[in-house]
Amino acid sequence: MVPAAAAFGLGFAALWRRRSRWARGLAVVLVLATIVFGVRRGVAMMAPLFARQHAAGKALGRVARPGDLVVNLGAFTRHKGGDDFEPNIFYYSRTHGWVLRPEEYRLGVVDSLARRGARFAVTSRVREIARQGHFLDSLDRRYGVLDSTADYRVWALAPADGGSEEERTP
Repeated sequence: MVPAAAAFGLGFAALWRRRSRWARGLAVVLVLATIVFGVRRGVAMMAPLFARQHAAGKALGRVARPGDLVVNLGAFTRHKGGDDFEPNIFYYSRTHGWVLRPEEYRLGVVDSLARRGARFAVTSRVREIARQGHFLDSLDRRYGVLDSTADYRVWALAPADGGSEEERTP
């Protein structure tokens, strides 16, 4: 990037020294084009890399308190060395908890984690999970949906006052 900037600067200086109208006009156009390109690139670089997880984490952060336990459905990366969970949702919502892989998508697993203190469940993979079966529908029937879009969904697993399981299960 630095050599390109240096070359651009030398080209601009050469054009500006010519004192002809067209050369100076071209120099100004090049500077303006560089500014526009730089601003567009800078804005793109500031956007969250994982936009769906960012949106899900912010939605969860609006209802969760820092440190709340959360069940995160499917935010992980599979690779040769094993599976790595992606902590973005936890980071954006200031929470922590468990990440479930698709083979763990069962109500019994979510219920077990709710008994262990999980107050919320969240996913940024609504489309992918919806294609795999009726797990999301089962969660919607069992637990209250707090926020939902085509990309993410947030459920309340326990009442805010920490009421008993009998009070929160229909």
